[in-house]
Amino acid sequence: MVEGETVVSILEIYRRYHLLPNLQTHQLRVAGVGLLLAESFDANVETDAIVQACLLHDMANVIKFRLGDMPEVLEPEGLAYWQKVQIECKAKYGTDEHAATDQILDEIGVAARVREIVHNMGFSKSASILASTDWELKIIAYADQRVGPFGVISLAERLQDLRVRYAHKISVSDDARFAGHFENWLEIERQIFARCGIEPEEISEAKVIEKRPILETIAI
Repeated sequence: MVEGETVVSILEIYRRYHLLPNLQTHQLRVAGVGLLLAESFDANVETDAIVQACLLHDMANVIKFRLGDMPEVLEPEGLAYWQKVQIECKAKYGTDEHAATDQILDEIGVAARVREIVHNMGFSKSASILASTDWELKIIAYADQRVGPFGVISLAERLQDLRVRYAHKISVSDDARFAGHFENWLEIERQIFARCGIEPEEISEAKVIEKRPILETIAI
């Protein structure tokens, strides 16, 4: 594990890797959604792998952030501090946030199954996720699509948010491609809830907040 320890809490991992508070909150929210789905699923799934992958899936995302555009989440440390963190992260892990996250997960020492799931999730991988028979991957990838910048939202709201915020990326901004991803994610949602004892509307910010005390004590 980190620095030779056998186990370490998720909050300690976040501290050691200097994660922005909003990034910590995002991963905790995604883990809350993933846990709600795992608990209501009609077959055995690897709940521990689901939760860990959700808690760690964006560890290097500071690499891609345009920090000057988000002053409200940089306090109390401030812009200069987080720019330094970003520079150091790029210097150590490179400029691809996905490859950097892979490196960090290997460094932390998480299970190969968790690294596999994180590596295969992502908005633009909707087609392969839809076709997959890997329910843990489907649950985690979908959970990530249910969390917006300020809380848990519907899938449609999240997809619209992504379209606006990442309009500069061809995989999202191109109408035909985005429409294809949109339909894939809607079908992934249908697949998941066909096997859950809850409805999509029951995945809420309030229910996710209830899970946070449990998630903050998770040891990796």
